[in-house]
Amino acid sequence: MLLLRGPQTCGQLRARTERLFSFRDLDHVKEIAEELVERTALPLVQALPPAPGGREGRYAHTLGGKIEA
Repeated sequence: MLLLRGPQTCGQLRARTERLFSFRDLDHVKEIAEELVERTALPLVQALPPAPGGREGRYAHTLGGKIEA
């Protein structure tokens, strides 16, 4: 979903992936995203600060390289 729609919050990821995978709650989404961020060999996801005017941080894929916030 990150490849298709770009950086997203946990709530956006949960809502947009509902047909693909059923997350228990937002904490479960964050847990999975953090696991992908913390991969030592090749992190697949990068945590980003909240968008201007936003409250939540976002996650983005790193397959095209690291994103400058």
